[in-house]
Amino acid sequence: MTLRSNVDDLADLAQGSPELIDESGIATGVVLRRRLGVGGMATVFLGERTRDMPHGVLSPLTPHKLAIKVMQLSTARELARMGVDPLRLFSRESVALARLAERKPPTPFIVGFYGCGLSDVETKHGTHRVPWLALEYVDGGNAGSLLTDRVLAARQGIDPVRALRLLRGIVDGLSVIHEEKMIHRDLKPDNVLVAGPIDDEIPKLTDYGITRVEGLETVVAGATLAYAGFEQLMPSGDFRNPLIGPWSDVHALAAVVWFVLGGEQWFDDHGWYDGQRRSLRTASRLHPGFVVDEALVDALDLVLSRGASPRLPDVALTLAGAQTFHDVCATRYPAMRVGEPRHADVASFAAQLFPLLEHVAEAWAERAGRDNVPATSYRATVPVERISTPASSRATLVDEVRARTPHPPDPARPPLALSPGKVAFQADGKILVVCGGDLYFYVDDQPYAVVPPTEERARIAEAKWATHVGEPGYAIVGERHLHFLRTGKWRAVSPPTREGGAAVGDIQAILGSRGRLAVITAENDESEGGPELWRTSGGHWLGPLPIPLNGVVHAIAEGPYGMLVVGSGTNGRGRASFLAPDGATTVFARGVSHGPPLLVGVCGNERESWAASHTQILRFDRSAAEVEHDALGDVPVCMALDLVGLPWLVTRRRILRRETSGPTPAGGASRWRVVCDRPAGAAPFVALGFTPEGARVLDAAGNSVHVVPADVEHWRFSRVPPTS
Repeated sequence: MTLRSNVDDLADLAQGSPELIDESGIATGVVLRRRLGVGGMATVFLGERTRDMPHGVLSPLTPHKLAIKVMQLSTARELARMGVDPLRLFSRESVALARLAERKPPTPFIVGFYGCGLSDVETKHGTHRVPWLALEYVDGGNAGSLLTDRVLAARQGIDPVRALRLLRGIVDGLSVIHEEKMIHRDLKPDNVLVAGPIDDEIPKLTDYGITRVEGLETVVAGATLAYAGFEQLMPSGDFRNPLIGPWSDVHALAAVVWFVLGGEQWFDDHGWYDGQRRSLRTASRLHPGFVVDEALVDALDLVLSRGASPRLPDVALTLAGAQTFHDVCATRYPAMRVGEPRHADVASFAAQLFPLLEHVAEAWAERAGRDNVPATSYRATVPVERISTPASSRATLVDEVRARTPHPPDPARPPLALSPGKVAFQADGKILVVCGGDLYFYVDDQPYAVVPPTEERARIAEAKWATHVGEPGYAIVGERHLHFLRTGKWRAVSPPTREGGAAVGDIQAILGSRGRLAVITAENDESEGGPELWRTSGGHWLGPLPIPLNGVVHAIAEGPYGMLVVGSGTNGRGRASFLAPDGATTVFARGVSHGPPLLVGVCGNERESWAASHTQILRFDRSAAEVEHDALGDVPVCMALDLVGLPWLVTRRRILRRETSGPTPAGGASRWRVVCDRPAGAAPFVALGFTPEGARVLDAAGNSVHVVPADVEHWRFSRVPPTS
């Protein structure tokens, strides 16, 4: 079907769901379904891959859904009038994205890129050839997909714990851009997309239309007034502005940080051009957690003011022609000659920013624990019984996707054989799998091989767990070793040790939560009694925190009110404890200590938690445990909370979902319903994850089972704005 449009911005291009045709006349296999948004230069459509794609048109890892960004006709005419080739402009963005996509696995903090092309569009004025990009479709679910929207929806402001996690991702994405010798030049909240629920957010930097790419000489002017440094506001004619560098992105980054913390735009007309930068205290929606220590607010103001200082760092004036251009620029903006110089790079800015944010987050978490309130915002629960559908149709098993051959194919590698604990789901639907000494990264249902260094393969083969912990990357953990994998780079991490270097016990369980890694180590001669909890913070270990479990820990989970730890005692019976942020500990005995070992657990978004043995599912509140399901009869593999706050349990053969929060109904009726029964002989389940499309379960052979609940509309569209 030919692409047709009646408007310059091409907003009607998806009418009739036409297939995207490349300039050579080859159908791409991607159908345009609907318009996602209209920007100043391009219009973005939801694309759907309906069949296998011709070789070479798009990446073999192109997902089922993607965003197709098409240049508007009005933009092409305006660029041509300015003497700028519109095709070269889109070429710049595609080159930038392709360079970023070469990292394996790619950073989750930059929008994915799957290819580009040209298509002919028929209009009432004739046929026009327009460029397009195939990008990652970022679905934020019921919390929204724009950083701007999420910040403005937080009524009390973004809390310190959430802010720290969001900003670490944004900084990491910008750092990767700079590592590839590129300058974004248009970083702002509207150019940050966000995937995942508000307690597990993944920010993704997007829009590289005016990015400066080393090796490309095309000059493209552009800046957003409220986020650009003065050096970006001066016209440079047909040559590259010599004052633009990493420090230009630092200015924008500082303004983005201020927006996240303050809940509003930093820029105003009162003193901004004179170099004055207003305090966070003037922000109308600064979260109360940031004012627990007045001195910390002062310190944050200093760091942010220097990050957005009008005065450039000395290194900016060392390039050819820079001093002359600076003198002209400073004549227009005299503030460029006074004050502290701006940070020269993201690393130096982050080195001052994050210790302060970590301190604020820790202080707020402790205070929230004392006040018995959540330390951070969390996804809301939508009870299933509000949905007017029969119980038998409350979840639908959509399909089972057979494991595909990993890309690139390698005949020397054995078939996939996945194990529980070694599958790391991201909130954007991507998955990293540790399989023997090999690694695979899933985009949709297509795995591709991630080749580890030869010297690391033995360690990888010994790993028992994998999880995604945000900015440090993927944590791949064994009983005595830890590695972080970030965009193709490996970093060994020393296990926790005591002061003086005394060893701790073997690692028994791990947790990736709130952008940090937590591990529980076994009791040894140096322990103060029981297993011990250690958490990473700013590159070092915090702990130990003794766990009153008197046995072996099998799982750990975290929620807004603390952490649930479950396992087995030395007598082989069940054990469970709950750790509050203020250090208070609840040990559950009744209903637990005489039952079988608890193997998996999950925390709800209120004060409930759940855990499962091979026979039972238990519900915990503040001080007691009760049996909710006592006929499990299978080995539990994992538990997780879906996007509307309800827990799921996956065993080797079954998928179960709890239908609502609250205690078990009268008469002992179970609230847990079986969504899927695995047929005899099929590979056992090993892992569970969620996207706005529904639940996804992997089995040991690498096959995917997709489940769409009847309430999936609540996963996708917000009924109540998310709050912090």
